[in-house]
Amino acid sequence: MKSNDRIDFTKTYEGKRRLIGPAEQKVPWYSMHRSRNILIVATFLSALVFLKPLSDAGVSLYNNYRLIKERNRFKKELENEDQSSSSS
Repeated sequence: MKSNDRIDFTKTYEGKRRLIGPAEQKVPWYSMHRSRNILIVATFLSALVFLKPLSDAGVSLYNNYRLIKERNRFKKELENEDQSSSSS
């Protein structure tokens, strides 16, 4: 609370004093003034650093899979050629 805010005390029905201060401003959930939103954005932006290495790893795995399939196909073709040449 700021030093120039006015503080009033009012009596409630139970007779206890209750602090009445300035009305709190409602901050929208998407406001960047909320620390939770700042943490979410910071986490998202820091996670972007890992996007390129992860995509490179995915492409590498896909290329390895494709090369293994291609190598197996060539092996089968060579075996078929060897069998056909040896049988004739």
